[in-house]
Amino acid sequence: MQTKDGKQERRNVGTPQGGPLSPVLANLFLHYALDRWLTVRHPDIPFCRYADDGILRCRSEREAQYLHSQLDMREVDPIAIHRDAQQTSILACVCPGCSDKSPSAPC
Repeated sequence: MQTKDGKQERRNVGTPQGGPLSPVLANLFLHYALDRWLTVRHPDIPFCRYADDGILRCRSEREAQYLHSQLDMREVDPIAIHRDAQQTSILACVCPGCSDKSPSAPC
């Protein structure tokens, strides 16, 4: 690993970002730490994840705020998920088929 001042140092822990094993390990971790948690704790909230980005389809802003707080509490679990507050948003769906806010809407 190269430091900011250009020196080479041997890596003792972890996998290097951009290494071939990093995305596999990240996907395994997120599968158990997030996907399974959502499936068990919030089975009525559809979600999809691509790498470390995700979309959770809540039926209302209130439900989204609740889930947001649940994810914050998840950070203190033995398996912590840390989300960047600046990269986390609650957005209203503007698709024409979403006026009923049902999880089966077409978007």
